[in-house]
Amino acid sequence: MSKQTNLYSMLKKDFEDQFGVDLLPVSSADIYLGEIWEWEGLFNSTLIRLQDDLCNHFRLADDAKAKDLLLKLKKVKKTEANFPDIEVSKDFKSSADLKVPSINLDLGNELSVGSVKRFLFKGVKSKAIIELRPELDDLLNDLKDKNFKHYREKIRTNNVIIQLYYASSVEIAIDKNISNKAEVEAKIKSLGNVDVDVASATEIKFTVGSGDCPFAGQFVKGKEL
Repeated sequence: MSKQTNLYSMLKKDFEDQFGVDLLPVSSADIYLGEIWEWEGLFNSTLIRLQDDLCNHFRLADDAKAKDLLLKLKKVKKTEANFPDIEVSKDFKSSADLKVPSINLDLGNELSVGSVKRFLFKGVKSKAIIELRPELDDLLNDLKDKNFKHYREKIRTNNVIIQLYYASSVEIAIDKNISNKAEVEAKIKSLGNVDVDVASATEIKFTVGSGDCPFAGQFVKGKEL
């Protein structure tokens, strides 16, 4: 397998192997539980956000209950996640881009992955669909009873978010000896809410606030709901 993979891909594999969830290839503060996504591509598949959700289809079964459930799904509160800060600290050798969707960071033109020493999601919290499962299950069963064809075509084979993960901050440590240190620092600082630590003799540490956008999600096939 080629080693020419970006940092996101390496993180994705490590994260999925250890925690059984998927890093999001795009991120936004308005991503919510119950959204429907799909995998695109035969090799190196990528999750695609469809701008669709379960409640959009549940309306065929009961419009009022579906609208009420959608509001509740969007208002689920964050709670402490059941795993610690997530760190990747391998000896990255790829020259591919550095992209971190959850903080809208793309250093592809400024920094090679080989310059990255550490990448850390800190203060992880989550949102889960658990407490709303009874309402979701009732509407799902109603839809199957009233329009199984629609369920099969729109929900059964796609992927539904049942849990979202957020980091209060993301830490990136890079080699202090890179030639374009000022350019990289300016690019990261442009994100806002960034702390810079230059105390180490070998690395620069950037800590970026990242509370509102999820960096990962747990997906299940519609047929497994």
